[in-house]
Amino acid sequence: MGNPLYGDEVGKMCFNPAKSMFLGWYDEGHITIDPLVTDYWNGELMGVGEWAANPASLPAVVKIELGQSLSYDYYVGFNRAAGANIENDQGDDLVSVTKALNTDTYSYQSHRQALLGGTDMEWTEENFQGTGRTLTVSVNSIDIASTPGRANVTISLAEPSPTAAPTPCSGSEYVLVLKTGKYLHQMPLFL
Repeated sequence: MGNPLYGDEVGKMCFNPAKSMFLGWYDEGHITIDPLVTDYWNGELMGVGEWAANPASLPAVVKIELGQSLSYDYYVGFNRAAGANIENDQGDDLVSVTKALNTDTYSYQSHRQALLGGTDMEWTEENFQGTGRTLTVSVNSIDIASTPGRANVTISLAEPSPTAAPTPCSGSEYVLVLKTGKYLHQMPLFL
């Protein structure tokens, strides 16, 4: 993801999903979802390093659109270490979640939120857009034995958990500690 080597002939690595989408690369391999409209998506992503070997027309980037009220979106992609991405420095064969400003006219700095597929298989954002719901990106499996390599990913927006019922009292004895002021005679107390 990105080329920290600053050279044209070194570092075979591709841009992160946000930059790839902004640049218009793999246009036919982009999917955009709005979790407030479609709260569940599951599918396979393929890495851009094997784009030429994509007979199933798998997507390379999923944009999680956050709407006009926020100035950024999330981008999910499979960082397959193969082909034009074989010398990648970070996140080989993992799914990346990237956050970037949502603009079509200027490429702003993007920020990696997670690399999923090794020990971490899930990334969440609590209280998604103030809804009380949790946005989750889950990696279900990664297959690098086949060409193109694939990552099975689920993006979901879960309903908030209901509030737990109060715990019932047990026993039949209660202790009431009552502190009174100097005007107790003016206030009746009923128990």
